[in-house]
Amino acid sequence: MTTTTDTLSHPCDTPPCREPLDGSRLRTLVAKVFTARRIEALRPRVRALAGAVLDEMIAGGAPADLVENFALPFPVVVGCELLGVPEGDRPLLRVWSDVVLSTSALTAEEFQAGIGELRAYLATLITQRRTAPADDLLTALIEARDGHDRLSEPELASVALAVLAGGHETTATRIAGFVHALLARPDRFAELRADPARVPAVVEELLRRFAFGQGVGYCAGAELARVELQEAFGALVTKMPRLRPAGEVVWKTRPLVRSPETLPVAW
Repeated sequence: MTTTTDTLSHPCDTPPCREPLDGSRLRTLVAKVFTARRIEALRPRVRALAGAVLDEMIAGGAPADLVENFALPFPVVVGCELLGVPEGDRPLLRVWSDVVLSTSALTAEEFQAGIGELRAYLATLITQRRTAPADDLLTALIEARDGHDRLSEPELASVALAVLAGGHETTATRIAGFVHALLARPDRFAELRADPARVPAVVEELLRRFAFGQGVGYCAGAELARVELQEAFGALVTKMPRLRPAGEVVWKTRPLVRSPETLPVAW
């Protein structure tokens, strides 16, 4: 067992996702919540959310940017749903997630202010869940125990932040990159169209090129991200069977994983 400080996050280098925490202790507590059974039970809701976000994109008409209209909003919606964020607050969480990930040009002061606002919001939500538990991930994290040990307020906020911001960046990056890879191989996309049951196998094939990490650095939300990716692709092949490129791809200039910044598509 490691005795050094570790991080709990999705594998991104944004500062809020790499806050130093007691990795072995925290991982033990969080593992009690991120069980395979719990994540699999979330699949129907994740599937419904993927379909709802794509329906909005379709309603907006083609061509459209798949990154802005699906890859980015989908994991934020999932994260908000899992944490029990009220629907009316979710647009604000998307703005804060963008700030945390520095997806727009910000000063250091604006960046820190955004993080502070998001942390303050999460602290308020945690307080609400302590007094009024709900059937959501945040309540489960609050109730997670290892003997008499439990997550502290800063740790709860950090895990919730990782679910929102880490999931936002990591899952969005992989959705965009994987779609681009498949659109470059129309034959493979046609196979999925003909047999959507192959989606999980194709996602695994793609993940072998971009794994979630291993050992003490293994992402605690990897199984959740895997379910999100599978349901994202399931929704794409069923709701957009004629999905195809519709313009020039713009690539991220500072990628941790090479991924499109914009991906124009039609369907």
